[in-house]
Amino acid sequence: MATKHRDRKVAVDLGRALIEAFLTNERVNQVLLDVLDPTLWRINPPCSQRRNIATTFAHILWEWQKTVERRGGGGVKRIAWRRHLEFARGGA
Repeated sequence: MATKHRDRKVAVDLGRALIEAFLTNERVNQVLLDVLDPTLWRINPPCSQRRNIATTFAHILWEWQKTVERRGGGGVKRIAWRRHLEFARGGA
């Protein structure tokens, strides 16, 4: 895959860059949900005795969602997060 280089003389569209970053992050999240062994999600990492990996994953996504909404990004729908939250609660 070829790396695209941006013309530095052209201003960056920060809104577009944010959307692209969100979409890339969402694709990575979906791959993680699809390929990681479900037993790994239930393991408590050494740094946390309260949260396993699945609940930490869901917590980070939830906090990100709230931050986006507080900053006026109400267009981000909770539907996109349902699969993550369902998975954290023990669903697949």
